[in-house]
Amino acid sequence: MKFKSLISLLLIFLVCFIAGGSGAENQPQPEKRVMNFIAVMNLSCGDVVNKQNCNALTDMVIEELVKIKKYTVIDRANRDKILAEMGFQQTGCVEESCTVEAGRVLGVGKIVVGNITKIGETFVVTLQLVNVETAAVEVAARERCDKCKLEDLIDTVTNAARKLMGEEPLSPTRPTPTAPPSAPAVAAKEALKGNLLAYTNCLSGDPSTYTCTNNEIIILDVEQGKRLKTIKQGLVTSIAFSPDAKYLAIGTENGEVNIFNITTDELKNLGTHSGKNNGVSAVSFGGDGDTLASYAPGAAIIWDVKNSSELKAIKYGVNPMYKMLLSPDNRYLAILGMHGLNCYIDLIDVATGNIKTKLRSGVVYAFSFSPNGEFIAYGGSDPSILVYDLKSEQNKMILKGHSKNVTGLAFSPDNKMLASAGADMKLKIWDVETGNEQRSLDNSPFTYSLYLAFSDDGKYLVSASATGTIILDNGNTVFWDTSSWQKKKSVPFNILRIGTLGSAPPRFTSGTAR
Repeated sequence: MKFKSLISLLLIFLVCFIAGGSGAENQPQPEKRVMNFIAVMNLSCGDVVNKQNCNALTDMVIEELVKIKKYTVIDRANRDKILAEMGFQQTGCVEESCTVEAGRVLGVGKIVVGNITKIGETFVVTLQLVNVETAAVEVAARERCDKCKLEDLIDTVTNAARKLMGEEPLSPTRPTPTAPPSAPAVAAKEALKGNLLAYTNCLSGDPSTYTCTNNEIIILDVEQGKRLKTIKQGLVTSIAFSPDAKYLAIGTENGEVNIFNITTDELKNLGTHSGKNNGVSAVSFGGDGDTLASYAPGAAIIWDVKNSSELKAIKYGVNPMYKMLLSPDNRYLAILGMHGLNCYIDLIDVATGNIKTKLRSGVVYAFSFSPNGEFIAYGGSDPSILVYDLKSEQNKMILKGHSKNVTGLAFSPDNKMLASAGADMKLKIWDVETGNEQRSLDNSPFTYSLYLAFSDDGKYLVSASATGTIILDNGNTVFWDTSSWQKKKSVPFNILRIGTLGSAPPRFTSGTAR
């Protein structure tokens, strides 16, 4: 047994040496180092959560402990490798005596064990920190999730891990990748372009199920607060302005994709998504304004707007889908959605219809293409921002500066700056070439970015923010002068009044301020 422990210690040392990249002279002594090592055993989920999702939730506990940095954490792959090398059988190892023995085989000082149970409609996550030497439970943490979907366990498990380490739970303002219940309105779809803001306003629905059965589109002058247009199209599920703000693309619950001419009030139909449950959940213009992408469950369609014809149908399925953008050069389609318990971006090559890569950063909340089509920036529950080079197919840089979730991203028209908004109530300006943080702006008390974009001439950064997440509270639209980074104008708005509460976080498309 001593020989096995020695081998396990050696394997752990090699894993950490490779991961940390530090020299042997900087490593702590083995006796001291072992107590700072921790292993997370597979959560016990029974029949409440299937094995694949249970393993994903175990990984999220590991990910959170790594972020907190109180212990050196062995990842699940290396944990399994070491146990296999030692001939340790993990199957059925749920009793305390067995998990403690696994910890001893691994040579760690502590292990984390836990389970997920369900009582009625409430999920309960329980984690325990166990001292391997004494088999004593040092700390226990419990979190519950009432009437939640499976995806909601992401935050529940994360908060349980934080509580176990003596950390504060994640802020309640953290954007969730799930559809938060909030008001009897359809998922809010907003678009801002020029001085125009378009949003859907629910006219009738069922408050008990948070659904809307009929709504209207309202177009406002965002600076004057004046209603310019009211468009009734049945149940509208998605909208987006064209780059020149002359047209509004409209997706409906029955699968129709329409184009509304804001100047003439003319409405034309491009086509209809086929199949059951074909509500159009996203529309997005390309940079030329002549190409439009729409998404309904099972497929994305690329449209020729001028000729009102379908160019290409791309088979693709994800549920739920939160955001879709067509790149400025029409080459890529980026779709953000839930895949089991993971929320990430699929980057699709429009020409082939194939998924080119998957972009992940914890749970992704925000992403943006650069105007020249060279980069896509994305971020979320990991406060870091990744900038992916579409040509080299590699991350160009990782930007670190926010202390909480990244909720908004936007490139400047000249591609030189990247603006980011965070739940830490900060707006940050980054140099795209060097990756340096150029400016940090105070965005308090607002914690959630509804919309972030530069004006077409680059003279202003437009930021629409609000407080809250499940029920978004009153907010502000701020026009920042990019020459001095002072606020030129601040326009308060009442989210309840404009009807942006619904079954999904509000979102805006590209915008400008004149």
